[in-house]
Amino acid sequence: MKEKEFHQLPDLKINGSGTVGGGLFRRVEINGSGEVRGDTECEEVKINGSGRIEGTVKARFVKTNGSSVLGGELEVDELETNGSTVLRGHVQAQTIKTHGAMEAKQDVTGDYVHIYGSGKVGGRLRGKDIQVQGMMTVSGDCEADRFRAKGMLTIHGLLNADEVDIHVKNRSSVQEVGGGKITVKKMGGLFSLLERFVKTMFQQDDCFSADIIEGDEIYLEATKAKLVRGRKVMIGEQCEIDVVEYTDSFEIVGNGTVTQSIKL
Repeated sequence: MKEKEFHQLPDLKINGSGTVGGGLFRRVEINGSGEVRGDTECEEVKINGSGRIEGTVKARFVKTNGSSVLGGELEVDELETNGSTVLRGHVQAQTIKTHGAMEAKQDVTGDYVHIYGSGKVGGRLRGKDIQVQGMMTVSGDCEADRFRAKGMLTIHGLLNADEVDIHVKNRSSVQEVGGGKITVKKMGGLFSLLERFVKTMFQQDDCFSADIIEGDEIYLEATKAKLVRGRKVMIGEQCEIDVVEYTDSFEIVGNGTVTQSIKL
């Protein structure tokens, strides 16, 4: 729908509690615990409180504040979530920004995906630029041109990106990592008293684990892996690697350990 056509449509606004059907609108705004049932197409959606939309949403801009639920497919230019948001259908957006906790039940595709807080993806995650600060879990594969993460990371499939930059905190794991330049470092900074207690009580160290890490240039810290394969490989502090395969150079820095190294 062309932009001028949106301006000819009515607005939908729910204040408090109420249920209405979907349709074509200029703007949709829910303040409170309102619910829209049915497919909705509009220029923008704003939800403040515990609003719900049960149906496909097509919009240029969607913003949620509070504890919102979007129950169908989501096709938007920009998605911004604040608070607790559940996305039950496939998500496709140019830009995704999350502050708080976002749970996507199925696949998520976005050019720019920035998660500040907690993100959970029940399917695959794809994007050009993916940035995480906090905690993220992906049930499937994760693909990006550039992937940056600071915090706790769990990916049950393949993490594949031209550039992978991970600063690990607590326990993180990825089944397999592939890329051009791969960097894993121990996250610095001060820890809270609770974090110090948990680390001491349960003897948890910052650690990143993977079955296979394969790339062109690889630098690892605080990493446990069965196989690391690359052109240039540097194993740093607190690493435990079973096998390193390399073509150009291989180096161990600090107290990292490698059981076997093989020049290809």
